[in-house]
Amino acid sequence: MKITPSEFIRTLRLIALSGVLILSACAPFKPSERNAAPADLPSEFSARSDVQAPASAWWTEFGSDTLNKRVERALRRNTSIREAWARLRQNSAFERIEAAALLPQLDYSADVSHTRQHQQGSALSTAEQFSLALAGSYELDVWGRVRANVRAGELATLSSAADLEAVRVSIAATVVETWMELQTRMAILPLTQEQWKAAKDQVELMRQRYLKGAANSKDMLEQEQEVTSLRTSMEQVREQITRLEFELAVLCGDMPQKDAVDMITYPYPVQEILPGLNPLAPVSGIGIPMDMLRQRPDIQAARLRLQEADWSVAAAEADRLPALRLSADGSSSAPHLNEVLDSWLANLAASVTGPVFDGGRRRAEVERARAVVDERLATYRDTILNAVQEVEVALEQERRARARLVEAQRTLELREQIYTSQRLRYLNGNDTFLNLLNARQSLDSGREDVLQTRLELYQARVALHRALGGRLTALEDIGNMGAQSSVSENYKGI
Repeated sequence: MKITPSEFIRTLRLIALSGVLILSACAPFKPSERNAAPADLPSEFSARSDVQAPASAWWTEFGSDTLNKRVERALRRNTSIREAWARLRQNSAFERIEAAALLPQLDYSADVSHTRQHQQGSALSTAEQFSLALAGSYELDVWGRVRANVRAGELATLSSAADLEAVRVSIAATVVETWMELQTRMAILPLTQEQWKAAKDQVELMRQRYLKGAANSKDMLEQEQEVTSLRTSMEQVREQITRLEFELAVLCGDMPQKDAVDMITYPYPVQEILPGLNPLAPVSGIGIPMDMLRQRPDIQAARLRLQEADWSVAAAEADRLPALRLSADGSSSAPHLNEVLDSWLANLAASVTGPVFDGGRRRAEVERARAVVDERLATYRDTILNAVQEVEVALEQERRARARLVEAQRTLELREQIYTSQRLRYLNGNDTFLNLLNARQSLDSGREDVLQTRLELYQARVALHRALGGRLTALEDIGNMGAQSSVSENYKGI
């Protein structure tokens, strides 16, 4: 059918108006709203107060510029963060692929042919033909299937953004934990060195007593065994220092390289419990569980995936109903290029397609999508339960570690007094050097206990920050990190 351009445009407008009227009369499938907070969520944690703990850059409370630089470097260069960022970009691209179905699709084709013909007894003839064609199609999203798929894609992108933030929180906490353990081992190393030296002195002293008949061979052999054991412990500490340095390098995205860390020695006695760290203040407040739901990225990711599954159910249900599609194409051909647009042909069509018999495939897809919703609902609740547990456990660990630290420091003070008294007795000739060495070893052991207990206290505080899941990136900045999607705009609302 040949029609004029004005008739073609008028017909398109009529079809578009009809589509709008159909859409306004239909009720697209969409999931119902869900309550973000479970009904049995506790109103407060066991350490509830009116002051909320810091939600970002929490590691700065430990007062170490070196630690701050390590964490910042890891957040820029860690390979796990880069992997999560690549997954975010993939989902962002998939979201745009789904969104393209909301717009009409227009394709073109152009052909040029040249023929030469020669028959016996006739002259050589040539012919050229030029053709141009346009074809467009559009699905009227009557039941909301396309929009449901688009919304599911948006939520998948947002959940990937939350996953990225969860990885960043985890990497920051791991860097802090590793760095603290490294500092502790570096402080313990000189203590093990002094214990080893004191044990060697005891062996020499006991050998002299053995030669004088004041000690038996069994006592001397046991002391030599103690020297060997302390030597092994000292080497283990050196090995731990090297391992922790390597782990920090990998966390920061650097190649681990052997250096001279196992040859480092420190002045004795140790002047600081953890070098470079200020005393840790008691927790001042951690907010309420509802705050945790809003700021823990793994909980947000689980909730977003649940919402994505809800929209996938809507898309699967809409796919069981007929689909209305519009199509239009126009073509023109001529023997000369400048005559191609002089004569053209246009066709308009509307089609309705729907399932008659598909062996139950679409119904099974709806059941599968609903099962995914049930799975993700269980995952979402499990994530919340684990999060509450992690916070409560971290609070309890810090409380107990603080109590143990008080006891360890009190024990250390008593051992310092005993060593001071034993040293005066030895200098005055009222006691033996062997008893002085024993007091020295007991003092070194007490100092090591304080270091280890202080590390446990810091680890509990890091575990608390990890459990609270404070964000490291402002929500409005996520969309500016490279993904061309609706992440920045939509992420503000979760």
